[in-house]
Amino acid sequence: MQERSEKKTDIEEALSIACAHGAQFSDIRLESSEGTSISTKDGITKINSSNELGAGIRAFLDGAWGFAYTTQVDRKGLVDCAERAVSLAKAVFARAEKFSIDVAVFEDTVTPSVQLLPTRVSIADKLNYVLNQEQEAKETDSRVNSTEIGYNDLVVRKIIANSEGTYIDETTVRSIARAMIFAKEGALRQSGYKARGDSKGFELFSGDADIGRTAASQAVSLLDAKPAPSGQFDAMLDPSLSGVFAHEAFGHAAEADAIISGTSILAGKLKQKVGSDAVTIVDDPSLQSYGYLAYDDEGTQTRRKVLMERGILQSYLTDIETGSRLGVGSNGSARAQRYDDPPIVRMSNTFFEPGDYTFEELLDGFSGIYFVGWQYGYTTPTTGMLTFKSREAYVVEHGELRDHLRDAALSAMTLEVLHNISAVGQTLAFDPGTCGKAGQMTPNTTGGTYMRVSDVVVGGI
Repeated sequence: MQERSEKKTDIEEALSIACAHGAQFSDIRLESSEGTSISTKDGITKINSSNELGAGIRAFLDGAWGFAYTTQVDRKGLVDCAERAVSLAKAVFARAEKFSIDVAVFEDTVTPSVQLLPTRVSIADKLNYVLNQEQEAKETDSRVNSTEIGYNDLVVRKIIANSEGTYIDETTVRSIARAMIFAKEGALRQSGYKARGDSKGFELFSGDADIGRTAASQAVSLLDAKPAPSGQFDAMLDPSLSGVFAHEAFGHAAEADAIISGTSILAGKLKQKVGSDAVTIVDDPSLQSYGYLAYDDEGTQTRRKVLMERGILQSYLTDIETGSRLGVGSNGSARAQRYDDPPIVRMSNTFFEPGDYTFEELLDGFSGIYFVGWQYGYTTPTTGMLTFKSREAYVVEHGELRDHLRDAALSAMTLEVLHNISAVGQTLAFDPGTCGKAGQMTPNTTGGTYMRVSDVVVGGI
């Protein structure tokens, strides 16, 4: 990018021209990014590097939004982009639902604190890590028959500014590695998965960052597991699965665009009891993790949001538009995949607050199914129906782990699960991941604890 003072002048001129052409509000995200992607599948390796520069500009006019983007980020390119954004807003103005927006103003520079910036680490070192993980997985057991290892890093600098005076210059670093390993015996094939990701540099992959062997060991162990039983059981969830529940089943329902459209099971339930006293759920973008960001993609400072406290729904996730329409303002929940995508309401780091119980106390006297890890699943936003398949599971009888289970799935209704959570553990653990919404993918972290849930439907898939 150009020097800060010169670029700031170009940005301010583009925003000024947008308002001169009729916009009541305008904002810009100017992004430069550099990243590496490495994958190896069964010995076939692919390496990609990216280096991108572009800007997205929005214009607002009485409820109508226009959004345009450009890869020409000099003065002329930004001015032309701003004019196009205004033209688009005017084009939809007649059909737009009229409302005004309330925008807070921030000015800040945020720089990452990492030990090994990925852009200063050689491709050879990154590739060596990936190939070592592949080798570790293959050497775990002779029944390992397929390996998939992926590595990604990205360094992004964003300048976010608006016509009200916000000017944020934030650089973020994200690194993640994933291992999906398959083991086969006869006709039976099982998989194991492990990921490691954070808003850190390449130092993340030193020490105990052995994802290949961990995933392979899980896959191999499942070859000897029994098929899951079917029926209604009490359940115990591990932090990985409960964290995904916090994100998929509850978090998406707490996004304010779903509230306004009436497609969320939480619509109209603010300050009402929607879960047991044991349940507190938080979304906190400012938390050091894979989903970290100091400012959202509208330039609003992020903060910890308690969405549910002791079973009572306390707040929704809002951006500038939804916060204005609900009369509560933005709480820093606007995110976009890239400069060429408009920001929408999104989660970041969503998790259950820890409770009072140790793992041993939760297990004591418990009989049912203990679910470990999350493989895939879906929820129906308007009804809250959910089905999750776990990585593995165990039969528990009177506090003792018995049969190891494979292909175990649980089905329930979101609000029923929230009310039926009877005990929450002390251990909080986080998993990195990627969330999709409206065609955009963003980095997120799910966080959960061990917890007991009564009356879920269990089936084998």
